[in-house]
Amino acid sequence: MRMRATAAAIALVAALSTTACAQTVCPAIGYLHTLAVEVADDRVASIELCDTDGCSSSEAAASPDSTGAFAHAAPEPDGAGRWLAGGLLDAPERVTVRMLDESGALLGEAEVEPAWQRTGGSEQCGGPHAATIDVAP
Repeated sequence: MRMRATAAAIALVAALSTTACAQTVCPAIGYLHTLAVEVADDRVASIELCDTDGCSSSEAAASPDSTGAFAHAAPEPDGAGRWLAGGLLDAPERVTVRMLDESGALLGEAEVEPAWQRTGGSEQCGGPHAATIDVAP
C-alpha cells in the first residue's frame, strides 16, 4: 500500500511539474499592420507615407527594390480625407505624412508617432496592429 501511495505522489509531482513548464508556441508567421490617415483639409488629393527606410505614395507604384514599412503598401483613398495603408510588414514608431494637392505640390508634412494597438493574436505571440493618425498641412 505504501508503494502505491509513493508511486501516486511521484506521478502527481511529475504531472504538475510538466504542466508548470508548458511553453507557449507561437506561429512562425509575420503579421500585417494597417495605418489609417485622416487629413483635415479638402485640398489634399494624395499623400505619401514615409518611415526611416523609404516612402510610399497613393499616386505612384513602389519600386520592386523599395524597403521599409510602406514599401509595398501604398495608401488607398477610403472616403473624403481618409487613406488606408494595409499590409504593412512593420509598425514604425515614427511616420512622416506628406500631403499633396491635385498638381502634386506639397501642401504640408507632418511627423507623427502612431499609437499602434494589437488587433489580433495574443500578448505572448504578438499579432497584427492598427493605428489611426490625424494630420493637417
